[in-house]
Amino acid sequence: MDIEEVISDQIAGNDANKLPTAFYVGEPNNPMLMATRSGQNARLRVKMSTANDLIYVGARKIETQNILGFAQVTTEEINLDFNVPEESHDIYEIVAGIDTNQNQKLDDGEVTTVFEKTPGGSGQYWDRIIIVDKEQFDESQSTVIGYNVIGSEYAGDLVEAFGQGSIAVDDASTENQIMISSTEPGLSHPLGAKWDGSNQDVTYRFVFDDGDPASEDVDDSKALKQIVEKMISTHKASMLAAYTGTPEWPVSPYYQFDESIDLIDTEKEFIGINELGNAFGKVDFKGQVRFSYKKVGDEIRIGSTEVIGSFSDLYDFAYGGGAGRARQASMVQAGHASLANGNNGKVFFTHLNFDSGWSNNWNGDY
Repeated sequence: MDIEEVISDQIAGNDANKLPTAFYVGEPNNPMLMATRSGQNARLRVKMSTANDLIYVGARKIETQNILGFAQVTTEEINLDFNVPEESHDIYEIVAGIDTNQNQKLDDGEVTTVFEKTPGGSGQYWDRIIIVDKEQFDESQSTVIGYNVIGSEYAGDLVEAFGQGSIAVDDASTENQIMISSTEPGLSHPLGAKWDGSNQDVTYRFVFDDGDPASEDVDDSKALKQIVEKMISTHKASMLAAYTGTPEWPVSPYYQFDESIDLIDTEKEFIGINELGNAFGKVDFKGQVRFSYKKVGDEIRIGSTEVIGSFSDLYDFAYGGGAGRARQASMVQAGHASLANGNNGKVFFTHLNFDSGWSNNWNGDY
């Protein structure tokens, strides 16, 4: 008697969200996050190693013995339907056992097998399931919309758009008909879309162009300063070697960069709101930089710098990202496919373009 796979049936017949995950301990979607089909009704499909009508599978909240729902294993894949407590996002486990008293159900004392496929998962929540019900979804949605607090600009607009399901935010244009798959890199959980038979859906992208408030913040960011200083250090020797003194302030070639930076960390604010971090999180800066410079002894003096680039991001949330904002938003994302009344909780892309022009933000001796 072996439970081989547990598949979320939140979207009927779709296999995008399941256990075990592709990786071992540490996979973001292990435990698996999902939501009910409606109200308190949770649906799963369970794959067994064998079919035997004396075997039953069931679901129960961890650290309890009460079986919430059960199904007879008449085939190797069966449907498991049960109700969860109201306003909860509790953790559940899938169990199996033999109907020894032949009363055609799985009694608490008949459980002999607990679904566990992740090596090294003993004592942890690996291969367990977090289920968000309708009341919890509604509560989390209201909380997430409320994160657009006074003093927040585009970061608040994005989280409010996520909670409300809006396809427009201030200071950004919207690109529609953008394809996304359940295996999209950076997607914390295969949730936040209504996957079709190919595990794909259509979403949108918010684009912040050069000159928009978010782009202006990037020009003045600590992250861009790190990139510029790294590029100066990397190419200092070649710029000095190329220096002839004529002209006094030559312009270097464009140097390409591709840097992954966590804006939550670099843009920490002791007072106020970290707009860039809250809006975009960890992103890959890609672009080019060139310098107006002169040689001063063994040093290089930067007169002005031009940085042109962009970054793209997938706007989604991980349940394990913390007990506060990320967790609340992840529960809205979990409910999008079955509990939302529109695009609430739908994942989307963001893209930001920046162009510093010839700037003195980083001038000085290096």
